[in-house]
Amino acid sequence: MNIRELTIIGAMLYACEGTKARRDYRGKDRYIYSIELTNSDLNIINIFSLFLKKIIKVDWSRVRGQLFIYPDLNEEKLKSVWSKASQIPLTQFQKIIYLEKKQVNLNVIR
Repeated sequence: MNIRELTIIGAMLYACEGTKARRDYRGKDRYIYSIELTNSDLNIINIFSLFLKKIIKVDWSRVRGQLFIYPDLNEEKLKSVWSKASQIPLTQFQKIIYLEKKQVNLNVIR
């Protein structure tokens, strides 16, 4: 993929999957302007990381990763997989958020 393609793909990913400026309720009329992307596809995260590094030229020491996982999953293994895909060092991952298991309501299915 060339620079032009990476620029277009990265911008499209951010437009579709990225978090835009949001209100910071700790102060009056304050907003948070961070670049965030949420996705569960390793390839998308990898391409967006390349976009941030090569096109936006982000200071990589300021980049953070965060996982949202179910409690029965292997935390260390997942962090390793996502660290490799995102190129974010393990030391730059924030606290993991644990999701509640989804309960299947069998009465709805019947």
